[in-house]
Amino acid sequence: MMLTEQELVRRARWSYEIGRVQRASKMLLVILPMLTCAWMIGRPAALIAAIGTLVSLTALCGAWLNVRHEKAVLVGVTSALPALLLPWAMRNLGLVRISGAAIDPCIPGCVLAGGIAGAAVAIRASRERHHGSFWLVSTAVAGAVSVLGCSIAGGAGLIGLAFGVLSGTAPILVRLRERG
Repeated sequence: MMLTEQELVRRARWSYEIGRVQRASKMLLVILPMLTCAWMIGRPAALIAAIGTLVSLTALCGAWLNVRHEKAVLVGVTSALPALLLPWAMRNLGLVRISGAAIDPCIPGCVLAGGIAGAAVAIRASRERHHGSFWLVSTAVAGAVSVLGCSIAGGAGLIGLAFGVLSGTAPILVRLRERG
């Protein structure tokens, strides 16, 4: 039985798309250990499920669309690991007493971790040809992963995280804008 040219093109396209999905599914090898880590440090299951679904869909769709977005997701996840673990480590310190006042170290930890994540994402995005879309995808993923850690400190921790990400990203993005 002879296949028509149209049937061969359809089969080739199908094989191509299946290969792209297989490549994209390898992103789960990065995301699932990160979610396991969040579960092991005691983050709520509902939060892990919501963030995990969001990050997994972003990773799979991004990697399926373009290799650039696959790299952006990897940068987002790796740059957010300090924001996932630092607040948890600081929470174990307990309240820190400074001049008779008790301070929760999680909030400064969230600001610091957010600054690290924001700077790491912006530095890596500045090296990309399409730095705008790269920055957007990696910042979205880094923010979602960081929420897993900084939600320990509640709303103040999330505000600190947002402040840290913006303050870590802003100088590099302004420099990129000036460079043209």
